[in-house]
Order: sequence, then C-alpha cells, then structure tokens
Amino acid sequence: MVGENYKIVKHILMICIVMLICCHGGICVSAAGRITGVCQSGDGLTTASVTWLAADAAPGAAFGVYLYDNAGNLLGYQVASGEQAWFNGLQPGTSYYVQVVQLTVQGEAIADTMSDKVELVTRPDISQAGLVQQGQTENSVSILLQNVSGANQYTVNTMLLGVEGAVASQVFGNVVMTLPILENTAAQVAVYPQRAASTGYVAVNLEQPLILDVYVIPSKVQEVYVGVWYPTVKPKGTTFPGYKSNKVCLEWQNNNYADGYQVIIYDLSGKKRKTYEVSAQSETYCKKEFTLAAIKNKGFMAEVSAYKVIGGQKCYGICSEREIVLPQATVTKITGTAKKRTIYWKKVANASKYVVYRVRKGKLKAIKTFGKGVVKYTVKNLKSGDGLAVAAKVKVNGKWHTSSITWYISQY
Repeated sequence: MVGENYKIVKHILMICIVMLICCHGGICVSAAGRITGVCQSGDGLTTASVTWLAADAAPGAAFGVYLYDNAGNLLGYQVASGEQAWFNGLQPGTSYYVQVVQLTVQGEAIADTMSDKVELVTRPDISQAGLVQQGQTENSVSILLQNVSGANQYTVNTMLLGVEGAVASQVFGNVVMTLPILENTAAQVAVYPQRAASTGYVAVNLEQPLILDVYVIPSKVQEVYVGVWYPTVKPKGTTFPGYKSNKVCLEWQNNNYADGYQVIIYDLSGKKRKTYEVSAQSETYCKKEFTLAAIKNKGFMAEVSAYKVIGGQKCYGICSEREIVLPQATVTKITGTAKKRTIYWKKVANASKYVVYRVRKGKLKAIKTFGKGVVKYTVKNLKSGDGLAVAAKVKVNGKWHTSSITWYISQY
C-alpha cells in the first residue's frame, strides 16, 4: 500500500517539474482565447490609437502591442495594461500595421492569443496644401488639390454661396475633381483630405477643410434681336418722322450672374467686322448701340456670349445663335390719293426680292412680291387710315430672310 502511494506522489512531482521547466523556457500553455476586435479608435497627424477585445483575459491582464511598417518591418513594441494603446511619433498620412498578444504574468507572449495584423493610419499633412479651380462648364467645375501629403481619398462638400448647409457631398480618389454645380451659380467647396485604411477607418481633420469659391461659366445667351435699326429718312408724303442715323440697337436677355458680355458682328458672308465688350447691366434686357459702316444698307449677323471673371480672367459661355439682321428698305416717298398710292424705296444691297404690304387696323397683308430691280409699286383700293410698307428679302446660307419693316400712313 505504501509502495502504491509512493508511485502516485512520484508521478505528480514529475508533472510539476515538467511544467516548471516549460514555463522557464518560455513555452506557456493557456486557455486564453485569441484576441479579436482589433480596430483603430483615434488618429492625429503623428499619432494613432488602437483598441481590442480580450474576453477570456483575466482582470488586469497585460498585452503586448507590435507596430509594423507597410513592408512588415517591426517599428515598435509597447505593453498595455488595458485594451487600448497609443502610438506617437508617427509620420503624417501613413499606413502602419498593429498586432496584439496577451502576456503572462512574467511578460511572455501567449502564442495562441495573437491577433491578426490590422491597418492603422494617420492624418494627411495639409499644412502646404492649396486648392485651385482649373476648369469650368455651364454646370460643373474641376478643381485641383496641390501639395497634400499622404491622402488617398477626399470628401468634398459643395455649398451654394450665401446658403447654409451642404448641397452635395462626394468622395474622390484623386487630386483632380469634377463637381456638378447649378447653372449660373457660384458655390463654395470644402475639401477634406483623408487617409482611409483597408478596415474602413478614415483619418481626417474635420475642423480644417480646404475652402474654395468656385464659378461656372454663364449659360448660353438667349433672345438676341435688334431693338431699333431705321437706316431711313423721312419719306415725302407721310407722317413718319424719319431717322438719319445708321445706329443699331442690339438687345438680348440679361443674365444677372454674368459679369459682362461680348458682342461679335459679322457681315452676311460670315466675315468678322467688329467685337464689342459690354459691361453687366441690371435691366431685363441688355443693350448695345453701335454704328458700323461695313453693314450699312447690307445687313449683318450678330452673336453674343456672356462671361464671368474667374481667377482674374474672363471666361466666356457658349455663344448665342447667330441672329441675321437685314436693313429696312428705305422708303423715300409715297404719292397718290387716299385710295390709290405709290410707294418708292431704295435698293437694299444683297436683296433679291421685295414685298409690299398693306397695313389695315394694325394687320399686315402682303400685296405683291417683286424681283430685285423694282423700286416702286402702286397699291389700289385703299381706305382712309391704311398704311403701306415694304420689306427686303435676302438669301443667307441658302435660306431666305426678311427685313423688319416700318409702315407709313400717308397724308392723303
């Protein structure tokens, strides 16, 4: 009986000796589980923090936290008494990797508790950053972000100037960004350079975005027309006062967003004759008056574009459709009686046809169309108060165009 007890005690002692040898040699056996939930919990320009979960760890357990560079080289190690660790002295806008392991009381790593490596990121350096507008359309702008170190994505908030709240928020992966903007609208963009980790964590300073006011080019000018062009004289035998000037008054719909306009005048062959710069105006319709000998009694084509001053330069919008304008046929005199009158006019250069109209109670009626050699016509069956008018017809780019008219009430 004593022999059997001796054998049992001996066996127990042998097990204890083996365990002591194993622990002294650094081989630890533990029932602790693998560390999970390793994630970044904070960031700065040169700092980053990490937390983790160790559900099976005893209260007060210590942990070893390893820091690696992107190539897997060990950069640092620290012991944490809780489930969080901070690293300082890091590089801005850089990716690192951390790994956490539970330690024994003696400070040895418990191998089977080692976590996976998790990416850790710091904020990009924007101390030398700049933001410039480098392109624009009627409804978009492109911006360029310069001198940002370590960013791999950018959040951009677009706001209407003078209106609180972001209109749109987008995330970009490069430093050239194209943003949608409402037509004829100035906007402000706030760009947040970021360092995004593979885990989805984003290191960013939300208190210091890069700010830039941006501008689209003005939209296409609409409703270009001639308000006044009466290259005529007082016709004999009429009550019309007459004009002796060749002055043209060109008008178009105003765009309050524009800083000004450019007006280009062409002759009917398409040759550019004159360019005018027009300042912004506050009326519903803008006006430009001019006198140009090259178009006298010939007609012209006009196109108008609005511009916005962006970065100190005039940036022009799309030109209007070309407006084709013909001179009125100059009526020299009207003779006859109340019921029968003859209207005389001067030839219009380039005109191939003329149309004589009767005007009764404000309504036009074409009476006769003639070839280019005719310069007078007699109208019969008129009534008191009837007026007469003549229009020139010119073919431009294969299409017929008709001049405006002024109608005349005779004195008979």
